[in-house]
Amino acid sequence: IMRKEILVTPNNIVTECNSAEPELTYTFSPNLIGNDSFFGSLTRESGNEPGNYKILQGTLALSNNYLLTFKEGTFSIIDNAPVWITKAAELDRIVEYDNTAELTAAQSLVPVAIDVCDNGQLKIQKETGKFEPNLNCEYTGKYINTWTVTDSRGNRNVYTQTITVADRTAPVVEV
Repeated sequence: IMRKEILVTPNNIVTECNSAEPELTYTFSPNLIGNDSFFGSLTRESGNEPGNYKILQGTLALSNNYLLTFKEGTFSIIDNAPVWITKAAELDRIVEYDNTAELTAAQSLVPVAIDVCDNGQLKIQKETGKFEPNLNCEYTGKYINTWTVTDSRGNRNVYTQTITVADRTAPVVEV
């Protein structure tokens, strides 16, 4: 009796570092006979750093009625850019043109970022924007500040803050 040849192909996986380990799955062809089934499981090369690792046959097997052919798969761990926890526009402020304390407080705000791959090893750098006055009043205008967060592998993300300097007092018109 000839053994039936079965080709097993693991499903390639892409996951972010420090995420829960996903289940290693596979497809096979042709179909098994009757109620026959696989036993055992796939494994992968060890490692948790970003990169590609081989998915291996491990203990996955069939009865002696089959000849199992295994095609290696790829388990990829990626390192995405850091993510800002501080929502867009959350640090935007409108300050009175003559209130330096209010402007200083707005300029001292800092957004917060995370990166699951770097466990808090992030570099956040602020670039304070130059004051851009309005055309009709040199005391009012905007500062546009940007922060760049960089992880240990050079992945980056940018956050923008707008501080609007305004004259919120109503002009008095004498009759």
